[in-house]
Amino acid sequence: MLDLQKAYIAWQKVDDYALRPHLLSEVDPRVLTLLTFLFVIVIVMSSPHQPQQLLLFFPYVILQAKLVGISLKWLAARLAIILPFVLFIGIFSPWLERGQQFMLFGYSLSVGWLTLLSISLRALLCVSLGITLLASCGIVGISRGLRQLKFPKVFCLTLYFIYGYFSLLLQEMAQVQKAYLLRKVSKKQRIAWQDYQEILKAFFMRVWLRSGRIHQAMLCRGFDGLLYQRRQYDGYASLAWLGLSLLYLLGCYFCYRYDVLQFI
Repeated sequence: MLDLQKAYIAWQKVDDYALRPHLLSEVDPRVLTLLTFLFVIVIVMSSPHQPQQLLLFFPYVILQAKLVGISLKWLAARLAIILPFVLFIGIFSPWLERGQQFMLFGYSLSVGWLTLLSISLRALLCVSLGITLLASCGIVGISRGLRQLKFPKVFCLTLYFIYGYFSLLLQEMAQVQKAYLLRKVSKKQRIAWQDYQEILKAFFMRVWLRSGRIHQAMLCRGFDGLLYQRRQYDGYASLAWLGLSLLYLLGCYFCYRYDVLQFI
């Protein structure tokens, strides 16, 4: 299967999780969005030289993924895609931070290695929280939740349309690539460099025409700038998940603030 088709299927699978009934489907998107923001803030505040503090957040991410129904293997495969980019960002830390040293298995290493590990864990945790949030309530639930939290209307609609049209771009590009390879047999299943110009022309024309049809369909259906969702949410379940998550977050912050892990 083509790489673009795999990417589009993986992108659509996140939306499929949001449409399925799961244990967090009754929780208000405002609660899930607010909790994600709080966890990201605490994760970013952690010390760059103490990556062991970030290990406290992984049980919460795993629990939320299990409640939504996300396979840990599938989630790990998504995280493996961004890991090279994360390592590229912090790859020079071991050579830029050489002032302090620490011992590991009898070897003296600079604290830059701890910074590199901390950057990687932060990125993996934040992306995991974003994926589980998107799979919990979907992009419509997130946009409506942000709007109900008094975020600007322009920001919420822009977020919704960027997500929707990125999926459209992946779908159209996958179809153009598939049509090209069906018409031109290639052993490597790749697009020749001399054909990229025609491929991009067809791609942009298809996207332009389809976006026009989508906009016209939205206007015909009476789009008024608001996002509607028929799903009902349980207030008691939302309060319970909010309380338990805040307790866990408070415990993580307490361990981070007073460095409890050094006594374990």
